[in-house]
Amino acid sequence: MSETNPPSHVPPVIEAGRSYRLRLRSIEYDGAWLDASPEPVFVNWMFAPAGVKPGDEVPVFVYHDTRDRLTATVRAPKARLDDYAALPVADVNNVGAFLDWGLEKELFCPFAEQTRTLRPRQIAFCRHGR
Repeated sequence: MSETNPPSHVPPVIEAGRSYRLRLRSIEYDGAWLDASPEPVFVNWMFAPAGVKPGDEVPVFVYHDTRDRLTATVRAPKARLDDYAALPVADVNNVGAFLDWGLEKELFCPFAEQTRTLRPRQIAFCRHGR
């Protein structure tokens, strides 16, 4: 009888706006890298669970940071991709509104996607889409 090797860990193909359990790949001074495809995702220590080590699986939410890179947090947003939610309007500028969805980076809603003009401190009923 031949010996079979267990399948190697295959990181999931991830999409911003969704939650995953990702394996911790490596640790750096300011955070950790998580296995994902097409490339690893960074989680800052401010938004990572305490006491994790390489090989551990971490429940995270993946989103785009301010530089449009995929990043992860253990904080739960008020809306995930394709969810409907009532979110407070945090700010408005010349291109759209920014909604407070419970993460460090606000969710952008361009004017072209608004059914009515949003103002700061209003509640916007919206669908978190692509």
